Amino acid sequence: MLSLQSMRQPATSKALLRSMQVSCRLQSTQRASTAGPASDGATAMLDELVRHQKARAELAVPWFVENMPDSYFRLVRPATRAQHLRAITAFGEENLSVPEVKMTDGSNFTFLSPGGAVGGSTSAVARQLASLPADAGLRRVLLFSSTDGRLSLNMFETSQRGAAGEVLYGHDASAAPAEIEMRSQLEAYAKQLANGSFIGMPNHPPPSSRLSTRELERFLSNCASRFVVDHVPRLLYKQLLLYLQVAHSERTAVELEHNYEGSESRTLITAAMTGIEPRQALKRTLTLLSMSGLELERAQLDKVGVTPRTDATTTATPTATPTATAAATATSGLRLARRTRLRGASLRRARDAHTSSRISNAQRQRRCGGASGSKRCEHHNAMGEGSRRGASIWRRRSDRAE
Repeated sequence: MLSLQSMRQPATSKALLRSMQVSCRLQSTQRASTAGPASDGATAMLDELVRHQKARAELAVPWFVENMPDSYFRLVRPATRAQHLRAITAFGEENLSVPEVKMTDGSNFTFLSPGGAVGGSTSAVARQLASLPADAGLRRVLLFSSTDGRLSLNMFETSQRGAAGEVLYGHDASAAPAEIEMRSQLEAYAKQLANGSFIGMPNHPPPSSRLSTRELERFLSNCASRFVVDHVPRLLYKQLLLYLQVAHSERTAVELEHNYEGSESRTLITAAMTGIEPRQALKRTLTLLSMSGLELERAQLDKVGVTPRTDATTTATPTATPTATAAATATSGLRLARRTRLRGASLRRARDAHTSSRISNAQRQRRCGGASGSKRCEHHNAMGEGSRRGASIWRRRSDRAE
């Protein structure tokens, strides 16, 4: 259950809280001006509802700003964020239990679930994906979880067959300023790569002649404008390298970035899959994560190469963490491996001691002129007995190991 009662408020609530407060005041003023004597009771109820919504918003907005990841505010438009906040405020009552909220806006579907670890789980995302219209394709997928684990927010942008595609990079006049800004950031990052500023840093792509201005232009021309302007230069260049590996083929390229965002348990997976639509790509990704004991934390899927002259490539950047079961299994596996290594070392020491003893006895017999039986000295008899005892111990341990 998503409860706003105990959510901690930061010092600032940004523009989201101010806009919601202004909206509440405007609604209250409009209703008061049109109310007559016969509707005083209704007006009082409406005013109480507005005050209640304002109080809930004062709790929800600061928590939302503090706990949603930065990528959410970078990738989701302000108007859409306001819709999400209204739903969270309405269904965030302490005594109201809502397992999941589904919002539909044309071809866009959003699922809000309490508990990031539950609503954002691999099985939950697979169920939400299956609930979408069967004949609809996926244009974009954005999956988010709050940092405190209280909220999972998954967005699916669908498309119908034959529908017009998104506006490509360089073809949207309204996006020109943002595209110019991103282009300057990409050029600055490319210079750093070429100068070797990030050599030895695994989170950055290595210097490569394939990361030329010409290849970048070709890649950007096949991307939607919003895909480019909302991206991060470092990750965009990573996707460019993977795209170049699979373009005009039927291959898949994958790169892993461990310790993502400073978390030892979090791994960013960047993949480029040619000839596969985003919906099928997401299904396969969920299956692989589930088989590997990984939990989906965040994800972004986009379609690159949306023009008739290029092959469609789906780029996916899921962030995964080990499930509790997988972590326990890994710990048990490490303990078992350690016991196996120790046992193997013990067996090797016993075997080496037995071999060394046999060699020493043979050398002593040669020095004694090949004497055997009762003619051998007591010291040699004792060493021979030790050799036999060591061989017996080694054989028994070997039998148990098998």
